Amino acid sequence: MTRPDFFDNPYAASQASMDESTVAGAGQEMAGRGMRWLATIIDTVLMYGGLAIIFYPWLSKEASLESDAVKFGLLSFAWLILWWGGNCWLIYRNGQTVGKKICRIRVVREDGSRCSLARYVFMRALPIGVVRWIPYLGGLAAFIDAVMIFRGNYRCAHDDMAGTIVVKA
Repeated sequence: MTRPDFFDNPYAASQASMDESTVAGAGQEMAGRGMRWLATIIDTVLMYGGLAIIFYPWLSKEASLESDAVKFGLLSFAWLILWWGGNCWLIYRNGQTVGKKICRIRVVREDGSRCSLARYVFMRALPIGVVRWIPYLGGLAAFIDAVMIFRGNYRCAHDDMAGTIVVKA
């Protein structure tokens, strides 16, 4: 009498046939870690690039920050409102930020359905964003959030909190 194969090595990993790159029930392919990272870098560079353009006259000593503080403050505020407004519109329409759109990835719910703007903002971005402002704890929280992507399900802590996944568009 022969034993089944799963008894050969009691320390072997499970042999369940599960393709982690495909979302169960949704039939969509998960976005890779590299594309998610690149999308984040693109978003960050574009946001801070806009602020750098606003502050260029001050950096090049063509203007005085003290005398033009209100102008720089208003321009910076206007840029951030424009940036966040544009990203909110893209998230509402497609589940994408500018960086995600360039990288051809998008955020959806775990079942593959559309992620609402409210869920994206209030359950995905805002909680971890608020925690990141706490001295010392914020840096640790950001680090833990980021390294969680190296789990087998390709999800960060903010994805788990909101019940979202990032897929190829």
